Amino acid sequence: MISQAVKDEMTSLQQEAARKMVQRQMAMQVASVRERLEWFAPFLASSATFLVLGYRKTRSSVVLYPLVPMCFALCYQVDFAFGNKTNRIKNIAEDIMRNEGHLIYVPEWHYNEPPQAKLRWGPLLSRPRPHTNAHESEPERR
Repeated sequence: MISQAVKDEMTSLQQEAARKMVQRQMAMQVASVRERLEWFAPFLASSATFLVLGYRKTRSSVVLYPLVPMCFALCYQVDFAFGNKTNRIKNIAEDIMRNEGHLIYVPEWHYNEPPQAKLRWGPLLSRPRPHTNAHESEPERR
């Protein structure tokens, strides 16, 4: 029989492994955004250059309008890659889990006891469906 100390040690090792996996996933997300910035920043710079040249030629401020959403997108990416956006997202998620659990509720049978769910829903899912031919259900066309 396994002693309580061994069980506690196994539990703590599993929790540590889960924590490291979450950290690795977050690091991958941040790295992905940083890599995306290597493409988006030059795109924005070249687009801004051409839009400013277009404004100088036409003297119409409408030409500069695409810069607004592009700058918002750049600021969002920079905040995610180099700011504290990941911490804010984590805090929001923890608040949702703590205060609004009904939004993320998953029925117990989905993940805890699939055999019971199969017994409960199996008869409904295994009913034979009436077989219909596609030709029989469609009216004749001439």
